[in-house]
Amino acid sequence: MKRFSALILALVLTLALVGCTNGGDKTSTAPSASPSTAPSTEPSTEPSTEPSAEPTDGGDTTGTKSIADFWQSIVDEYPNELPGTMELTDEDLLTVYGIDASKLEEYTAQLPLMNVHATEFFIAKVKDGEMDAVKEGIASRLENVEQTWSQYLPDQYELVKNHQLVEEGSYILFVISDKAEAIADTFRATYGG
Repeated sequence: MKRFSALILALVLTLALVGCTNGGDKTSTAPSASPSTAPSTEPSTEPSTEPSAEPTDGGDTTGTKSIADFWQSIVDEYPNELPGTMELTDEDLLTVYGIDASKLEEYTAQLPLMNVHATEFFIAKVKDGEMDAVKEGIASRLENVEQTWSQYLPDQYELVKNHQLVEEGSYILFVISDKAEAIADTFRATYGG
């Protein structure tokens, strides 16, 4: 029954996206350089826009990259190597993973647009005391994915078997991809202590 429900959900999500665009052109333009002015010997009363060499808060900057920024860095790193994905809503997250979004500070969950790819991403910053519940949801999702792909496409099933699940403090990554190991290494370098 779970497998049937998962297949129906995948079909509904795929059909819902028919006709949607892939978000348009993702190219960006670099800011143009402007000539600098000569330094003034007069003190200025306006605040400086230059970064300070001294830390202002003295705090640790480990793990400060947002989940959205981390996801964008993956997309930028592998622009032609990842299949198209769609981001799950809070309701979809509860349906697909069994994870209530209220347990997360921020997250992205990405599923493939086409059901011939097993590639999947779940990246989150988890609220205090909720990590076990989130890992339980991921374990349930992995079980469903394994059941589906073990009977479908062998190459995609290999990706599922080689998934990566990494926890760094309050951050967690679950990835099924042919780039899973490299992405997991980047995740550890970004959020690891």
